[in-house]
Amino acid sequence: MSLTDTGFFMDVFDDPPKSLVRYVINRYIPFHVAARQADIELPPYEGSCFCPFHANTDTPAAKLYRDDDGDSIYCFAEQRSYRPFDLFRLAMIRKDPTTVFLRIWLQLSASKREQAVQETNAVHDHNPLGWDELQRVLHLYKDGTVQYINICEALLQLQPNRSGLTAMFTSTTSQPLI
Repeated sequence: MSLTDTGFFMDVFDDPPKSLVRYVINRYIPFHVAARQADIELPPYEGSCFCPFHANTDTPAAKLYRDDDGDSIYCFAEQRSYRPFDLFRLAMIRKDPTTVFLRIWLQLSASKREQAVQETNAVHDHNPLGWDELQRVLHLYKDGTVQYINICEALLQLQPNRSGLTAMFTSTTSQPLI
C-alpha cells in the first residue's frame, strides 16, 4: 500500500515541509514561466543570458539549462546555480510558494506525489485529533479499568488533523501553476 492510498496527502499538510515545496516548484515549473512572474525575460535554452539574480549589464554571464530535475540557471560570474524556487526565496515573485505548491500538487499523479515525498524525505508526523484520548483509553484498557467498547468509542472520535489549506487537496480542478 502506498502513502497516497492511505490518505496521507489528504490531511497532513497543514504546513507542507519546505523541502517538498522547493522540490515540487523546482521540478515542475519551467524557469521561463517563473521568470515571467518576476518580469524577467529569458532567452531560449541554448543561449547565454544576463543573470537575473544580480546586477549584470555588461556581459551575459549565465546559461539556462533543462534536465530531468527541472530547470536551472548557472551564473558563471557567481559560479553557482539557481532554480525556480530561488525566485520565491529572494522575493522576486511575490506569491506564496505554498499556494503555488498546492496548485501543482493537485495536478500530480499519485506516483509523482509519492516520488516527491520519498525524494525529499517528507515525513508524516501529525496525529489525528483525539489521538491522545485514544492512547489514554488503551492504557486504561490494558490496566483493566475500561472495557473494549470504550476503545471503540475513542476510535470513533478520531478526526483527521486538517487546516483550511488541506481542503484544497480534495479538489480536482485544474488551475494555472503560478
